[in-house]
Amino acid sequence: MKGIITTFISNDRDIKGVLLLKYNLKKIGSKYNFGCIITEDVSQESRKLLEKYKIKIFNINLGALLHKLKFSKSHIQKIKDKHLFGKLSMFSLTEYDKVIYLDTDILLLQNIDHLMYEKLEFNTIMMVSDIQATNDYSSIIIIKDRYNSGVIVFKPSDYLYNNCFDKLKLEGEEFFDKDIFISDQYIFESLNNDKKINIKPMSMRYNCHPILVESLQKLKLIDDISILHYMVKPKPWELLDMNIDHVFENKICEKLFHLWLELYLEMISNTYFNNNRLTNITAYKNGYYSGKSLIVNNNIITDKI
Repeated sequence: MKGIITTFISNDRDIKGVLLLKYNLKKIGSKYNFGCIITEDVSQESRKLLEKYKIKIFNINLGALLHKLKFSKSHIQKIKDKHLFGKLSMFSLTEYDKVIYLDTDILLLQNIDHLMYEKLEFNTIMMVSDIQATNDYSSIIIIKDRYNSGVIVFKPSDYLYNNCFDKLKLEGEEFFDKDIFISDQYIFESLNNDKKINIKPMSMRYNCHPILVESLQKLKLIDDISILHYMVKPKPWELLDMNIDHVFENKICEKLFHLWLELYLEMISNTYFNNNRLTNITAYKNGYYSGKSLIVNNNIITDKI
């Protein structure tokens, strides 16, 4: 089977998450290549980083794509401003039999290659049900007709691609004025409700926020977690800037944020601090400048400096 694991960025904000995903996948032993869908607003600097670390780049010009599909200029701008809907182009990766899509704010705790072998119909995508906390935060509601788009497993096809962009166009510019959470999730959920696509639910082990791990384990609702999704602010890499005011909701959540940072620092360490090179310096000598010329005394210094 020809498969790929991919993510998406529309600017430079989440580039640290992309780089860590590449390292993360290698560390857990995934046999699949890793790619990143990028729009025209991603800088050359970030593009060079992706190339440097051998992340396969899928270029899309979202503005041109939407113009070709006859979206109005103002509609295109509203779509681009959300930095979400370029993700829909993942369905065009038809050179692959199967794709696992991951948001940039993901940490893999286990190998997920087995998801490539899920049997899916042409109109079926796999996602984890969305959740919402009660006002007093005493209960978590699993919403059976809504889905989180941080992890998606699918067979790329023109059918899925066309239906997603047709739905986005059909919603019109008014879509962005609705009193709802405007996201790609809404597109998937609407198509599912219209029976244009079929969303096959996955276990929460494949898309779990660190806040929830403590209660899921305490209530024995889950055996283990394969994918952590840092889906709300702060993102783990924002802590590196030391300007975030945040108190973690529980100790396990705190440890899981620390786990992301540990892996990121490990990536840096293995990239820059893993060589045994020695300099070729064999002596210290005295010298002085005469005008612009350095005059060196060839006597080697042996006394303490």
